[in-house]
Amino acid sequence: VKIISKTAKSGYNLLENLLYWARSQTGKLLYSPEIINIKEISNEVIELSNTSIKNKDLEVIVKINDNILAFADKNTITTVIRNLVSNAIKYSNNKDKIEIMASVQNKNVIVSVKDEGVGIEKSAIDKLFNLDANYSTLGTNEEKGTGLGLILCKDFVENNGGTIWVESKLNKGTCFYFTIPIN
Repeated sequence: VKIISKTAKSGYNLLENLLYWARSQTGKLLYSPEIINIKEISNEVIELSNTSIKNKDLEVIVKINDNILAFADKNTITTVIRNLVSNAIKYSNNKDKIEIMASVQNKNVIVSVKDEGVGIEKSAIDKLFNLDANYSTLGTNEEKGTGLGLILCKDFVENNGGTIWVESKLNKGTCFYFTIPIN
């Protein structure tokens, strides 16, 4: 049952990412910027990811003030946070910690998703957001990916007027950051 559930979830996430990406590439994905609460979105994502979090006995901490608001498309930013949290879960070892943080700097909100997992080799970092490279590795429990999630994240963050980047140390963890405007 666990294997079937895991396979179904993986297939669903892949399909959802492909549909969003296809819509964004054809111009059919509507962006409707509004005031969004980053903490609320993060908590919703964690709730939806709860089974995966429990399976690895992970500690997920949201360090975001209630009053951190951004002006962006809620659906696409939810997808970005969901993909980053999903990757953090996938590449974390059992009993690791994941932190979701946000702060305001200048006229942007900087959101970060940090894990203590396997990390990313320096040579692979440049490939993460590149469609031509199609980079993907197995998770700590042999979870598979397509390499499209981070490409989708980059498109969605940029379409909302922000930027995305990553810092990582092999076997020490990874932290993805992205910015979105306050107004």
